[in-house]
Amino acid sequence: KKKKKLPMSALALYADAMALHVPSAVPVLAEPPSALTFFREFVAQNTPVVIQNCLTEWPALRKWSREYLCAAGGDHKVSCAITPDGLGDSVKTLALPPHNHRTDYFVMPHTQKMTVAEFYAAEVDRPAPRRAVHYISQQNGSLAAADECGFLQEDVRELAFAHEAFGAAPDAVNFWLGPRQAVSSLHKDGYENMYCVVRGEKHFTLLPPQAYPFLYEQVYPGATYVPAQQPGNDFDVVPEPEGDTRPWIPVNPDLPDLKRFPLFERVTPLRVTVRAGEVLYLPSLWYHQVSQSNEAEGEHGLCAAVNFWYDMQYGPNYTYFNFLCQHVQEQAQKVPV
Repeated sequence: KKKKKLPMSALALYADAMALHVPSAVPVLAEPPSALTFFREFVAQNTPVVIQNCLTEWPALRKWSREYLCAAGGDHKVSCAITPDGLGDSVKTLALPPHNHRTDYFVMPHTQKMTVAEFYAAEVDRPAPRRAVHYISQQNGSLAAADECGFLQEDVRELAFAHEAFGAAPDAVNFWLGPRQAVSSLHKDGYENMYCVVRGEKHFTLLPPQAYPFLYEQVYPGATYVPAQQPGNDFDVVPEPEGDTRPWIPVNPDLPDLKRFPLFERVTPLRVTVRAGEVLYLPSLWYHQVSQSNEAEGEHGLCAAVNFWYDMQYGPNYTYFNFLCQHVQEQAQKVPV
């Protein structure tokens, strides 16, 4: 096989972005900015920033212990994503029926309803060896949903400067609670993201939209983890109906396979840790892989976070990004790989 080639324009675009406006490190503000400063210096520039001392009025910072979360949830059941290795929504190479030849699949987690107390018992109290990884990570507004984590919504506050800068209420507010083994693989979102850490730390690996040509994004057939039918296994993987596909990125930016994905060597990810009480503004279309830890609470400490999704503006950034994707895809069809 010949090596994949890229148009020189894509290489030049990424080089210009890194030289002219992508920071060498994520900036940190010691206090919340005004809405004007936030919009002018970060939102308009599509630039991430960590903001400290944003959550001082949140009851969640004081309340969200294991005891409080279990008591607040009571008998209410929430959605929990369960995987054998902590990698939900990720690309895996598997040999699945009916063809049984090795193929890359986009594999989604098994989802199970359980109380918060049952979640803690399954994730924290299990004796070794640890097997399945549990992660409360339901999206699309889980913190406001009566059938999910709505019992916690009074413990958080929307950030006033973000509301004013974006000119709208958030499309969704989501609750996240999970262990260090749970990792969100590299992806992008069509939202302006205000990611607020309440307990522990979140570790972000970031790449700007201009890195698209180096990430090997493609469409994969879907599959899902399900509880195993045979003893000795925790899970089976079941293919989704034919035609059920998902575009995704197969590269792990923290441990890239450069033999398989040599173009990734051309990019320089940003890495930033967001600690309890801090907020990361993650601009729309930025690629991110997210892991977590809670060293203060030991090996089984959990990380708790809330994020606000504001709808992105479908303006120049979006149209330029769409053009870049289409241009690279069209060029790839002309060049043997």
